[in-house]
Amino acid sequence: MGQSHDAGALGVVAYLLQSSKTVGEAMENVRRYHSLISDILKIDIENQSDELKLTFIPNPYGLTNYPFGTRQTVEAAMSFAARAFPHLARTEISLRKVTFSFLPPADLNEYKSAFSTKLFFNQEVNAMIYDATVRMLPIASSNPAVLALFENYANGLIEQLQKRRNVSSKAQVIIMKRIRDKNLNMNVVATELFMSPRTLQRRLDEEETSYQALIDKVRSELAQNYLQEMNLSALDTALLLGFSEPSAFVKSFKRWTGASPSQFKAVHARR
Repeated sequence: MGQSHDAGALGVVAYLLQSSKTVGEAMENVRRYHSLISDILKIDIENQSDELKLTFIPNPYGLTNYPFGTRQTVEAAMSFAARAFPHLARTEISLRKVTFSFLPPADLNEYKSAFSTKLFFNQEVNAMIYDATVRMLPIASSNPAVLALFENYANGLIEQLQKRRNVSSKAQVIIMKRIRDKNLNMNVVATELFMSPRTLQRRLDEEETSYQALIDKVRSELAQNYLQEMNLSALDTALLLGFSEPSAFVKSFKRWTGASPSQFKAVHARR
């Protein structure tokens, strides 16, 4: 997916990139308008005197109903970026190195083909590190007038998007941040959303969900991520999700997925 490089899939963001003055400005536009592409990933930029780092941060709640896991999502986005920016600049852009938070695969050939640089696995972040001079590379199709036009359009889309974000999504973010808090309850979530518990319940009813359903959804998605992607034990996962007893976690996990944590890990280890 990542190496197919279909810029048209980025919608209005593709026009922003093509109209940017430099690669650095194009990267900044990706960071600023990534929510118009999808809510699967967040992209950050770190500018230092001698290097530029693009960091790809997966959003667990953007992955809901997405057909791939966290690792595949990150790798596709990074390999897409590795091809997109040289294409925009019409010149070769070498990476200093690429880091992944995941364990190395058995076969590195596809990774070497996609990134053509040093690869480091089991690192703290998923990142692509360039030489700082990449920032100033000109974009071949730069057009300031068109850029301003699409920036206005993109800003309007983001404003509409923010207005449409539902209460359940906002509540999920709060629940995720406080999942280990023993005092977490509907009152806490309602307070952070600046509404009464009764209003929160009514809004969730309107969105055909409930507070308990959101708790289960957050815990289920995080549990599967911890067990599959991070290879944590059931005990560690239970503690991270705020369960007082591992047995309670195992029982809940079976209810969410139809399998025990050990069965789930065994199935995914064979894939």
